[in-house]
Amino acid sequence: MMRGVRCLVVHLVFIFARGLLPACNWLEGDDDAGVNLDDDTSDDDTEEQDVRVSTTTDWVQVAAGDEHTCGLRQDGTVACWGRNKAGQCDAPSGSFTQLSAGYMYTCGLREGGEVECWGLNGDGPDNLPSGTFVDVSAGMHHACALASEGHIVCWGENYEGSCMPPQGVFAEVGAGVAFSCARTVEGETCCWGEDGWDQCSAPDVELTDLELTHRRGCALDVDSHPRCWGWEWQIAGPPWQAFSDIAINQVYGCGVGEDGAVICWGEDLYESATPPTGEFVQVAVGYENHSCGVRADGAIECWGCEAPAGYPDSLVDKGQCTPP
Repeated sequence: MMRGVRCLVVHLVFIFARGLLPACNWLEGDDDAGVNLDDDTSDDDTEEQDVRVSTTTDWVQVAAGDEHTCGLRQDGTVACWGRNKAGQCDAPSGSFTQLSAGYMYTCGLREGGEVECWGLNGDGPDNLPSGTFVDVSAGMHHACALASEGHIVCWGENYEGSCMPPQGVFAEVGAGVAFSCARTVEGETCCWGEDGWDQCSAPDVELTDLELTHRRGCALDVDSHPRCWGWEWQIAGPPWQAFSDIAINQVYGCGVGEDGAVICWGEDLYESATPPTGEFVQVAVGYENHSCGVRADGAIECWGCEAPAGYPDSLVDKGQCTPP
């Protein structure tokens, strides 16, 4: 494994090359690439699919971890549901502005900019940084936050240097599995940590909405098209179209299209890549199998907790698909 920091300067022309973008199997203009062709996500199949909707419509964000999910309400309060083995569903009281779910923990930004995390000790909750922050991202076993002054602070498991960010002034930060990335105010993308699958080789374009997972990352370019890099996975990448939001894990991903429809791609073992119809404003995917989204009416809708045929749902359903 290699460890290093790579900062890539933005160019006007992006050159597609296998060495630069090994994880994405689509070409610009390929409208059908990455669409789940075996299960048509455009059909209304919610009568058979187990889709669960919150009882309230005051949600503004949802964050999905391994077997737990947390949501942020309009009044800033947080609620979590699902497996609570490590306290990852014991959301603190008070008002928050942002959430990010790690493997068995969640972090949030309070209204004053302070970082607070809850769940498995040793991942994100321990050794929290002091100060005020404007962005926070929870990875699998480490987390990073963007200070109001522009520098980055990381904490948790420092595998392969994933908690050792470069110096500079940044505008966004993302934490994955043993690596991290950030966007500078000049538009460069810098990554550090484990780099055995080129997950620190982000595309040479300006990116936003950094989404990092196991051995790879995805983000949106200035035209809102998805750009992915890292581990070569044997499933189709995202379709070449504009998204307003994107979320990935190691086997599938989902995005919100310009019309508000959720489009998913990749493995669909638990129907987690078969989204419901309707208009959404945000989507989140868990570390293993479940997905949730915030609808335009403020409700949270979750799917992907159905076990394969012949297996009990209790193997995958720990309550993470049942929002309050």
